[in-house]
Amino acid sequence: MRQPDFESAKEFALHLLDTQLSPQLIYHSIEHTRDGVVPTAQKLAEMEGIPDEERMLLLTAAFYHDLGHTEGYQEHEEISIRIAEQNLPGFNYSPQQIAVIREIIRATRMPQSPKNLLGRIMADADLDILSREDYFKRNIDLRIEWQVVR
Repeated sequence: MRQPDFESAKEFALHLLDTQLSPQLIYHSIEHTRDGVVPTAQKLAEMEGIPDEERMLLLTAAFYHDLGHTEGYQEHEEISIRIAEQNLPGFNYSPQQIAVIREIIRATRMPQSPKNLLGRIMADADLDILSREDYFKRNIDLRIEWQVVR
């Protein structure tokens, strides 16, 4: 069995975020994923001693978790899952790996109810803003975004 091409899957996700997100999404931007969620998920996974393959699935989910915002705001997690299911096989992800990624992405849906450690890490990484110095600015960005897109 061939290994997943994580780098190409990551580049695909970043390209979609960079080119397909509405400029009105000032909170759920490429920076939210690339500079916030992904590095926090990586750090938490290292702290928890998550093995390499599981960490790769977690990080794939982190890159894909908000891709649904490229198509809509409501139920974006399910859209993100569909995008992952449609595209990850092309990057050599197995059905079993995609099933894990699906559940990790689903763990970000509010109210959060992760079913396992990878889901808990992802949920925490997605809400990392709560512990950051820029919390108040990012909270205002989220409120503005809600007013515009809802």
